[in-house]
Amino acid sequence: MQVSASIIEPVFIDSDSTSLQHIYSSGKYSDFDVVCLDGKRLHLHKIIVCFNSKWFESQVERHAKSGTTSPLEFFLNHSIDEIEPLFKFMYGFNLAVNDDGAFWKLKNLCEKYDVKVLKEKLEKVLGYYCDLCTSSKIRLDTLDSKLEELRQSIIIEQRNIDYFESDSKLINTLTITYNELKQQVTKNISH
Repeated sequence: MQVSASIIEPVFIDSDSTSLQHIYSSGKYSDFDVVCLDGKRLHLHKIIVCFNSKWFESQVERHAKSGTTSPLEFFLNHSIDEIEPLFKFMYGFNLAVNDDGAFWKLKNLCEKYDVKVLKEKLEKVLGYYCDLCTSSKIRLDTLDSKLEELRQSIIIEQRNIDYFESDSKLINTLTITYNELKQQVTKNISH
């Protein structure tokens, strides 16, 4: 008896989260609501939200154990504009955080509601920018030391010029160059 084996190349299929996004947008099959500070409601799904948030998971479990038959609602002390990006991420939407304030609010919400995956992604972005700032600071420190060398050479050159009673234009040019470089470093450091 001869056994034939065929080797099949694995096929990778990217996950398409548009169905989750549609469920979020339609509110279809939702089994709990989040009521925002501004009175707006989000119709959500326990299985999706609890999978992403340990805080919501514990609240849903507590509600289930209480034996109440009332609809499950969470009244959150956030506007819909603040909290919706958190839930949209859970449903597979891409997020674009355009300003520092929104970034930090979202990160704080991740910590408060224990949304680990999004929190880790935000921390990764934050780490990238911290590394970028650190390397920029090193370059600025190097530039600052070069400016100090230039300043010292200007002082020495000024002494030489004074000694030889040469043209004062050179002093002015070197001083202006030094001052311009110093302003640029100060400007870069403040940004």
